[in-house]
Amino acid sequence: MQPEFVGLLVMRPPSEAGFEDETEGIPPLERPSQLRVLQEMRLLVEHLELEDCLFTSAHASNFNHFRAHLPEEKQRLLGVIDTSIRQVEDGTAPQVPHYRGL
Repeated sequence: MQPEFVGLLVMRPPSEAGFEDETEGIPPLERPSQLRVLQEMRLLVEHLELEDCLFTSAHASNFNHFRAHLPEEKQRLLGVIDTSIRQVEDGTAPQVPHYRGL
């Protein structure tokens, strides 16, 4: 499959959307941390083999907004993600409101 567009969204747990989790025996979902989202995004981008695709994480559900044309900008995107990971780990990442009011 060779999509022309890949958009990364972060799932919002039902409890944050005003819904109660009625599933017994299964722990409630939790919002992933900014670091976790970046780590998963990096893993995804690293393994994507796309021929002509716009990748974006520009959505209100995301902590970080990235945009790149793959495969041409793949290494640049990985570098930006790596920088963001380091900033989160060392406490210098910009503070981003969770889900921007979603």
